[in-house]
Amino acid sequence: MQENPLPQISSLIQLQTIEDELSELIRKTRINWIRTAQILVKVELEKLHESTGKSYTQYVQGLAKQNHINVSTLWRAKSALVLYMELNGLTNYQTVHPLEVLTTPEQLESFSKVRTIAPEKIIEEVKQKMLSGESVRNELKLLWQTYSPLKKGKTERGRKPKDPNEGEATLKTEKKIARKAKQFVIQLTEVEQQTNKNVALGSYTSVFKDDYKLKKYNVSHEQLEAANLINSLHDDAWVRHTIGKSGISRFNVFLDNTLEDLHEVEMNIDLLAVCKHIEQPKNELPLVFGVSICIDVKELVFDNEFLAHLAFCNFYYVAIPNRKALLEKALVSIDNQIGIISLSDSIVDGRHELKIIRKALKTNIQLPLAAQLFGQILMKLLK
Repeated sequence: MQENPLPQISSLIQLQTIEDELSELIRKTRINWIRTAQILVKVELEKLHESTGKSYTQYVQGLAKQNHINVSTLWRAKSALVLYMELNGLTNYQTVHPLEVLTTPEQLESFSKVRTIAPEKIIEEVKQKMLSGESVRNELKLLWQTYSPLKKGKTERGRKPKDPNEGEATLKTEKKIARKAKQFVIQLTEVEQQTNKNVALGSYTSVFKDDYKLKKYNVSHEQLEAANLINSLHDDAWVRHTIGKSGISRFNVFLDNTLEDLHEVEMNIDLLAVCKHIEQPKNELPLVFGVSICIDVKELVFDNEFLAHLAFCNFYYVAIPNRKALLEKALVSIDNQIGIISLSDSIVDGRHELKIIRKALKTNIQLPLAAQLFGQILMKLLK
């Protein structure tokens, strides 16, 4: 008996109608990405592409070629819709109204990466801002730069991707990650590991999710604390509090800074912040703030090293997590010229709050070192 061709003809008619609408959407405007994504989901769920004899992937590739766009544009729109529905607890793609969606596929794509490693309470704040229509593009980019090194190059399955050109390039990447995280590698006792879990204190759900991320990528709580400190130091509140100025006209943060002192001894300053306040004369050099990130008591004995770093900075701080043992040790072992910043457990505007325990005293940068310092800063700005 001959198979009834009517269902296949019906699918082809639906598919042609869909393709015409999609072409019209792409030709007139690319803003309406929601409708584009809904069309792609419909084709997949109803298996309309099977009437062409192609797989779904082949069909989408053909659509992209037919409409002269990059196939990644279509995949990004579809993935963004699926993620948007998940974040809003929606199950039916047809109920998503384009005018109610206030974010973009690019922001949703970045969010999907950042949430795999950043603390849940930070992710929740960024999510709410993103869904309410605030632009969080730069915030997501900064969060990814801060927290992605904790993944040590691993994929979402917790494995490192296979590199057909393994060798020198891979080795350089590993060394770079190791150098940036060298101050994070700390051996703690079992008791300390249990008592110092300062991971997104709040609901048990958040804690469990964060613990899952740490185990998946083999990240210690101390590594996460260091990343939280870096994330918080990207906000200029601690700088404004130090100099007593509300208006900052320029603020830039630079990580992993290698400099040489007058005796050609190499040193690494974890973070440099450069700022100018609005009352500062234009021809005056910006103020330079240096920070050493310390997450273990043993690191607080290098007072001479901190003083050597001070030669490159107008203000110098040691930044520590909010732990009693660390705070007590810092107050008695660090020179009074050097300030102390503590990381709070509370999160405001996507960052852990910082508390200045002791304000740094202003010093002058040694002139022979200023050229080297600002030369390196200029090169980083031009990258």
